[in-house]
Amino acid sequence: MGCSGWFQYTQIANSLSLLSKNKDMPDFIENEHIKIWLRSGIIDSEYSPNLHITLQVAKKIIEDRLKVSSGVSYPCLADIRNLKRVNDDAREYLAGEEACQLITALAVLTNTPIQNLFANFYLKFNKPKVKTMLFTDKEKALRWLELFRYHQQN
Repeated sequence: MGCSGWFQYTQIANSLSLLSKNKDMPDFIENEHIKIWLRSGIIDSEYSPNLHITLQVAKKIIEDRLKVSSGVSYPCLADIRNLKRVNDDAREYLAGEEACQLITALAVLTNTPIQNLFANFYLKFNKPKVKTMLFTDKEKALRWLELFRYHQQN
């Protein structure tokens, strides 16, 4: 295949999301709020200790996740075990269309009964626009997310 043929193939494959990022070299963003990285077709995120999520912080987190995803839909793991609080406006935003774009499924990782209570409250009353499950075991969460690795977002 000539150089121009390869270029055309690459353009077509990119537009069809057939070329994925190199899973051996995950993209990574870290700031004062969160660590986000792509590994083996799953976006993994870990919230910073004692984080209080306001609407402004929630928008920054989603902006960073979208940078990591580079326009491709992925299942996501949100490790909220260090999270302290989420404002009502931020919780509503995180359940909405804008925040849920390019997510095929969301696994939320918790570790305390109070986190489970608040996470269940979020699921019941904010009703995220993406399939969401709660987990206390990271390996089980990742196995569940594997089911959604190659699904395109509806």
